[in-house]
Amino acid sequence: MAVDLPRDDVLRRYMYLLSRAIVTCRARLYGIDDHAAALLDAVENIPELVLRWRDADENIIREDLTSVEAANPEWKSKFTGVLDGNIPDDWPWQSRRRT
Repeated sequence: MAVDLPRDDVLRRYMYLLSRAIVTCRARLYGIDDHAAALLDAVENIPELVLRWRDADENIIREDLTSVEAANPEWKSKFTGVLDGNIPDDWPWQSRRRT
């Protein structure tokens, strides 16, 4: 599947928005759902990682996700599996695209 990305400045804004949303939700979850907060902590740097791909170290994200999955047996490979390429063939869903 070809990826259609917006201009760099638009992509940067949306990645920052995603990062801020993750950090905000993570902060609210600590003490309420520490497992969900730890998951958000593990993925919080992904937007920046994507924007600085040449300098990125994917292993940091994988290690954090592996720790989260180890603390939650029901999540085994749920997130690291995505890094291994386990994503639905129909994602992103075509029905969500605007015509």
